[in-house]
Amino acid sequence: MNTEELKAALRGATVELEPRPTLTADVMRGGVRRQRVRRITVAATTLVAVAAVSTTASAGWQFLSEPTQVATDPRMTKPTRGDLAQDAAFLEEVIEAWEDKPREPVDKVVTKPHVYWAGTTPAGRAAVVMQETATHETVRGLVGISQRSGELELLILDEPMPREGKDKAYKFGPEDRVVLALEGEQPQFVSDKVTYDNPDGLADRDWRPMREADGVLLAELPPGTGPMDGNVIAGDPNDGVTEDEIVDTYNADEARILALKHTYSGLDWGTAQGGVHLMWAQPGQPPAHWNDSPWLSERWQKALAKTDVIDPAQRHLSGSHTWYVSVAGTASQQYVISEHVTLHSGPTRLYAVTITAEGKHGEVYSLGPTQKGSPLPVLVTLPDKSGKLAVAKGATLSYRTTKDGAWLENVHEALRVPNDAVEIRVSYPGKEPAIVPAAR
Repeated sequence: MNTEELKAALRGATVELEPRPTLTADVMRGGVRRQRVRRITVAATTLVAVAAVSTTASAGWQFLSEPTQVATDPRMTKPTRGDLAQDAAFLEEVIEAWEDKPREPVDKVVTKPHVYWAGTTPAGRAAVVMQETATHETVRGLVGISQRSGELELLILDEPMPREGKDKAYKFGPEDRVVLALEGEQPQFVSDKVTYDNPDGLADRDWRPMREADGVLLAELPPGTGPMDGNVIAGDPNDGVTEDEIVDTYNADEARILALKHTYSGLDWGTAQGGVHLMWAQPGQPPAHWNDSPWLSERWQKALAKTDVIDPAQRHLSGSHTWYVSVAGTASQQYVISEHVTLHSGPTRLYAVTITAEGKHGEVYSLGPTQKGSPLPVLVTLPDKSGKLAVAKGATLSYRTTKDGAWLENVHEALRVPNDAVEIRVSYPGKEPAIVPAAR
């Protein structure tokens, strides 16, 4: 439809209404700038014909038909909070940014948008907007300065799913290092990252209170923090962190998150057909069920789900395991060893799950990090201190107990290394062998 045709359609459909002079330009500009399907629907009593021919107007759907229902969320019935609550010009810009979304909420909204909070953050001016749906759920969003354009934009659209009834925290600004959470009934704390700086290699986090800012809580993560390293909880961290206390976070830089999720951080040791690669440590006899992937996976997953040695804020990513090594232990137990893959920055961590003779999972041990770029990516001490385990997919492994001694054993991929070994030889087909210190 060209400009003249659009004007004619508007005049014919709205005999008693005169469209504003800029409407045609707004319609054409809006259609060029962002072609989108508006899935949201609102009750309309006027300008129905105009809406029918200008669904991509840059003024947004609210100019065309105002939602008129009264909000039931008490946060939407109170005045705007924050140090910019009285800045009428800024609030108007916020609503314009909210209306100019790249996508709309899935559910029908029935109330006017309400700026719950408007204030100054370490990443500049920002605001939290709320709007209610026909099912009395509250759609929320964060408006702030885009790191890409430098303009005020809707950075995050927060719909009440999947954990219904729980507010989220937002990460935005440079490297998504500014954290904003809504006030709740419980005090909220933020942690920069998980650490393992203790003799047992257990996951640990330092939690600090977030700064109150009249309706929201703010914090800033240090430079270089990974996009999924920082976490927020609602509750007292001194009595342990439960899954219910974890506050889900949305990142403004979605491209960074997608890139992280599509870059596998673990040892990509799966089979060519996409299956799980199974190994058992030699010398010795193969442990029971070493080649039964579902059997191993079930016990591994259940054990890690119940243990407190891993980061409670970053549980296992389902389906991310590509390998297991079974290690024979005493007559009453064996170990199943693999890596725990999360979206943390840094190397993945190795864990051993004890399996009893009855096939039940037992204690979980932290073994240390993988070394992905090394010719020997896995070299760890076994939980019972009986020796070490060396693993390198596709390699032949040997060890020796003196610098000039004979190489002992010549096993495929997974080697039990005695405590008196000094070096390990890693031989890949067609390559010169690599010599790795056993005390690495």
